[in-house]
Amino acid sequence: MQKTMVAFDYIKSTRDYLDYLEEHIGNVEKAWKEIQEKCKHFHFIYDDNMFFWIDQEVMHHDESKFSIEEFVQYRQKFHKVEHELVKPGTFDQAWDHHKLFNDHHWETWTTKKYKIPYEWKVHCVHMIVDWVAMSYKTGITAKSYFKANNDLIKFPDYSIPFIEEVLDCLES
Repeated sequence: MQKTMVAFDYIKSTRDYLDYLEEHIGNVEKAWKEIQEKCKHFHFIYDDNMFFWIDQEVMHHDESKFSIEEFVQYRQKFHKVEHELVKPGTFDQAWDHHKLFNDHHWETWTTKKYKIPYEWKVHCVHMIVDWVAMSYKTGITAKSYFKANNDLIKFPDYSIPFIEEVLDCLES
């Protein structure tokens, strides 16, 4: 195999990963609009502070995946080039970095102490936005995902009724 052929494999792999990111980020935007439309009566929609906070988080969704700490590691995990050498543990480090810089992951928002009482709801709604976005790709509804993974995810008891209420609203 010629060296340029390997380079083209890396280019294709990177392009495929970027295409995935573009689709996912577009789906996140679409999911946020869907939630705004279907859940108009929720406090996080009509409270300007909460709404604009969630809106800003959604606008910057997964930006860390473009960082040096995550980009190549995620590309290698999900779009690996044949015979590419991947250092063990690099994806785990990237995933840890991702969770640290993205409060919409339950592993992050559920462990923080908040000075603003409703802050957990901001990150929780963003998490649901992410689930809805993934449902467009997988065909598994956000509510089905929640039910299937509820035992694996360590949600605080206070958050479960809120999550269920939002998910019910989306399916009504």
